[in-house]
Amino acid sequence: MMKEWKAILKKPTFIIVMIGVALIPALYNIIFLSSMWDPYGQVSDLPVAVVNKDQSATYNGQKMEIGKRHGVQFEGQ
Repeated sequence: MMKEWKAILKKPTFIIVMIGVALIPALYNIIFLSSMWDPYGQVSDLPVAVVNKDQSATYNGQKMEIGKRHGVQFEGQ
C-alpha cells in the first residue's frame, strides 16, 4: 500500500486532479447551503402581485364577493 501512495505523491498533476475532484462537491455544498441558510431573511423585498378575476356568486340567496373583499385587504400592504 505504501508503494501506491509513493507513486501518487510523485506525480504533482495527479495530486492537483485529486484536489480538484475533492473541491467540486465541496463548492457545490457551500453554494447550496448558503442559498438555503436564511430563506425568510429578504422576504420583505420580494415583489408580489395579486390578480383578482373573481366573479361574484350567489349562495343561499346571498351575493358573495370574496375576491373583492380579500383584494381590498392586500391593496394597502
